[in-house]
Amino acid sequence: MAAQPVPHVTLSGRDACRSIQEPIWQGTSALHGLVQRRLSIFPGAVLGLISIERETWRHRRQPTSLPRDEKLNMVKLDLELLLTTPPKLHGEEGATTDAWRLDDAGILFLDSQVHGKMRTIETGAGVSTIVFALKRTRHTCIVPDERVVRRIRQYCRAAGLSLGTVDFVLERSEYALPLLHTADYDFALIDGRHGFPAPFIDWFYIADRLRPGGVVLLDDTWIWTCHVLASCLDVMPGWRRCAELPASAAFLKEYDGAQHADWVHQPFVYERSPAARFYPSSAFTRGHSAPAPIHAQPHSGDNIEMIGHVGKRTRQSRRRFAYPTPDHPAE
Repeated sequence: MAAQPVPHVTLSGRDACRSIQEPIWQGTSALHGLVQRRLSIFPGAVLGLISIERETWRHRRQPTSLPRDEKLNMVKLDLELLLTTPPKLHGEEGATTDAWRLDDAGILFLDSQVHGKMRTIETGAGVSTIVFALKRTRHTCIVPDERVVRRIRQYCRAAGLSLGTVDFVLERSEYALPLLHTADYDFALIDGRHGFPAPFIDWFYIADRLRPGGVVLLDDTWIWTCHVLASCLDVMPGWRRCAELPASAAFLKEYDGAQHADWVHQPFVYERSPAARFYPSSAFTRGHSAPAPIHAQPHSGDNIEMIGHVGKRTRQSRRRFAYPTPDHPAE
């Protein structure tokens, strides 16, 4: 069977153009629809990416090292914030408290007394340490509890406060203070352990390192040991109370060496010592050596009876307190 010839079709000009344009337009329409669909989702995609990036940056800045109830709102840390919402720095893990701190009056006094050019020291740590950091003093903080130091670091890191001016010494104050080579401190806070004899040890070594004109703030004077130390300093030559606070006391150091005076030159000790009956009250004169005992001084017959009475009472006191007397010196 012979092959059928392909019919020859002749198209007019208009039909020829239409036959060429149809496949091109169909392809263009498909591309146009694809572009429109992509453009319709483009703004949402861009906004989504921006939102994700913003959220990522926010999480990078948000502190994660503090417990939930101690996170800050990234506001400027100042004294008012410390007083209204003090951080919980003390206590066992999971049971921290903000009660063991310098009270508001003490914090306000501290803030009024120190500035960035000062050299300061404290025994103990807490909100007061943050105040020293805020004031940018060259500060030495002696505290044996590593947990308190860690919480202070976390709090200050969350608040954006640098602790570059604070030197933490993780040791008991009675061991750390004798080894300190720094002197001429301008301000000292004694607020570490309050059991006997810790406050007395802290004061003794700090007194050596405090410059004349420097101030010691003694906290918790409602505790017996701190109350006794404050009462002693109230009448001790070389020290003068410079502030009366509800739960603490501030003393200004007038000159060096007062802490090395013997008991007869310390009125608080002298007046409470049965052995003082052998010594005249002129022992308080500054710069004088200890006076001679009464029995060695010339006397008339008028005071023989008095001396005998004092001797009787002193013998009774010696049996009770075991104090040495001029007749029976200490071994």
